[in-house]
Amino acid sequence: MEKVDPSRVERAARLYVSNKEAGQALGIAAGSFGRLCRQYGIQTPQARRRRRPGQTLGDQGGAPGAGDAPSPEETADWAAEGGAVAPQDTGADGSADPGSDEQ
Repeated sequence: MEKVDPSRVERAARLYVSNKEAGQALGIAAGSFGRLCRQYGIQTPQARRRRRPGQTLGDQGGAPGAGDAPSPEETADWAAEGGAVAPQDTGADGSADPGSDEQ
């Protein structure tokens, strides 16, 4: 197998949204592309998609699903910086808990 230059692997990892597309661009299989990325310490497009925005590579610990939702403070900070905030789910009585509807 011909050796692939690490700079080409890194560029493909940045440009393409999947390991399959990046591998095709380099003329190698998606699995080989992922293996090269691990070998050279490059984050794959697949790993980049899984990582939350703003999360660093060292922040991936914890239980699966833990911390997926931002805290109210994080949401307020993000909104103050100009980010869009999704509306809160509210019950019929306007409370933040949709399960607390009084009938």
